[in-house]
Amino acid sequence: MTTLAEKPVSSLRDRLAGRLVTPEDSDHEQVRSLWNGAIDHRPALIARCASPEDVATALAFARGKHLEISVRGGGHRLRRAA
Repeated sequence: MTTLAEKPVSSLRDRLAGRLVTPEDSDHEQVRSLWNGAIDHRPALIARCASPEDVATALAFARGKHLEISVRGGGHRLRRAA
């Protein structure tokens, strides 16, 4: 697992509308788990993006820190106005 300095992580947390989950958070194990129990990734950070801007911010941060990026998508609950 990559260890990140606290200051850059705090800066990222402040810029997200969504939530940034770190291994220090009490619910990190639950948040990081996938439906497939055969996969056991331990991400340094989990950005629970609330907007497209959050996605762009999280990706820019990860690229700037040369972090491996993984996407867990959803959107199944989104409904479009008719």
